[in-house]
Amino acid sequence: MTKKRWIVLASLFAVGVCVTLTVLALLPLRPGVTQANIERIETGMTFEEVEAILGEPLPGESVTITGHKVKKMVWCNPRANTYAIVYFDAENRVVFNEPGPPTFFRKLRNFFRL
Repeated sequence: MTKKRWIVLASLFAVGVCVTLTVLALLPLRPGVTQANIERIETGMTFEEVEAILGEPLPGESVTITGHKVKKMVWCNPRANTYAIVYFDAENRVVFNEPGPPTFFRKLRNFFRL
């Protein structure tokens, strides 16, 4: 092949890679129990908002924490060994959540205090 042909092919390949990465970055996040989705859960969100992010939960239970009755809901992804425990108040709003087991990167961030 000639030098021009190699340059054209390399340029087309680079453009194809850039377009593919851009399309993947712009796709919306899929619902499900992933670390990225768990980190999106914030205090005050409604049950419906959390369910839209994480999907269908396991059956919940009512518990009393520091004198307040809250509903404990668990979402899990056994394939990725990821889970989230979210506590809701009487108005079905997030009181707090437990993000599940720490990932390697979370441990690394904690180690370097980032």
